[in-house]
Amino acid sequence: MGTLQPNLVPLCELKALLEPAIAVTLLGRGGLQIGEVAEAHITGSRFSGVMIGTASDWLTIARDGSWGRMDVRGSFKADDGAIFAVRYGACIRFDRHEASASLEMLANISLYWFTGAIGSSFWPYYERMHGARPIPNGAQVTVPMGYAEFPRDVLSSPRSLAARTFTDIRRLTRMPKGGHFAALEQPELLAADIIAFFAGLG
Repeated sequence: MGTLQPNLVPLCELKALLEPAIAVTLLGRGGLQIGEVAEAHITGSRFSGVMIGTASDWLTIARDGSWGRMDVRGSFKADDGAIFAVRYGACIRFDRHEASASLEMLANISLYWFTGAIGSSFWPYYERMHGARPIPNGAQVTVPMGYAEFPRDVLSSPRSLAARTFTDIRRLTRMPKGGHFAALEQPELLAADIIAFFAGLG
């Protein structure tokens, strides 16, 4: 599901029920958060099945809190009796003082993966590289807009460059912390900025 393919079709949908997270301290090695999977079911046009035994989401956090390694594994039994394993992993970078260094990030990633939405979430990046621009060259967006820039986001554009396309920038906020997943990492900062933007339109 993680490849950039425009015609990607999910094979199945996985629904899982997670138990409350367990936090473990690893001496000299950081921390570990474990989210046990209480039950899980797979449904799809090509196969369906149910989780057997136990499964869990593991997030091992480095000692300095700057990154973590995710490891998710489980076994399933298909309706035809076949047994198969499911596993995925990733490395995640985060600020140890931000909300992303928590099970919330793991849950957010799991929502993308288990629902089959990880492929469609990559579509804007694929389209940007292989298709027409969402806003054609030379076109302008004239409605009022606001922009909140988080320091750990993927890209940062100077206001002068943005103003060539967005001609009515009413509010531009340089946030003190946060990254690409702003609504997850810094919900209070983002919400306050959105409220302030609309209040300024009155």
